[in-house]
Amino acid sequence: MKTEERKKYNKGYAIKSAIKSMLVLLALIIFLLYIGNSLLPTKVTDYFWRYSWIIFLYLIYSGYRNYQNLKEFLDDSLHIQLIKEKYRFPIAEFKEVVAITQVFLAVVEKKIDIAKFFTPIPFIVYGIGVYVDDKVFLQKTTDLFGNIIIYKDLMIYGGFICFGLYLLGLNRLLERHKQLSLRIVRFQSELFFYEELLLSEEKVRKKEYIDTIKSILD
Repeated sequence: MKTEERKKYNKGYAIKSAIKSMLVLLALIIFLLYIGNSLLPTKVTDYFWRYSWIIFLYLIYSGYRNYQNLKEFLDDSLHIQLIKEKYRFPIAEFKEVVAITQVFLAVVEKKIDIAKFFTPIPFIVYGIGVYVDDKVFLQKTTDLFGNIIIYKDLMIYGGFICFGLYLLGLNRLLERHKQLSLRIVRFQSELFFYEELLLSEEKVRKKEYIDTIKSILD
């Protein structure tokens, strides 16, 4: 199978796997809804349909992440195989991939440090204090997308959304850190194998050379 055909196959396989994972997750949600309706006094489905768009967005996001992770893993496997088969100096190529990946990993680590520095937790604590004190301005209302909403409720919704986006962003960075770390491990293991193989060949050639010299002198 040619490289482009293999990449196309990897893409199709990753898409199918992502769709399967989304269907499994959807089946799990339906099962939980059924259990909730059976055991809880309140109909869970009423809340589900009200916030179904959130579930839909999560399913899309989850499927996309599964697709991206699997495709990247398969492409890395293809890259390793191509280096073994077509490159004259595989050690140099493995070293190059590891070095480039380490640069990307350092950038991600820097982003994680910045994200931790700008954590919204202090603002959340402050907001809880303001909310508990029940300030006068929190009782005012505003028009948001044609709906009249109290500042107090807007503050809660806004804080929840901001914190959720922060957690999603941080989780994305941590996932990327894990992917890059695993890539380094995979390519380094291949690099170590070829280095050991080269070292063994050098030892064999050196021994053969010494044996040849001894046989000539004898």
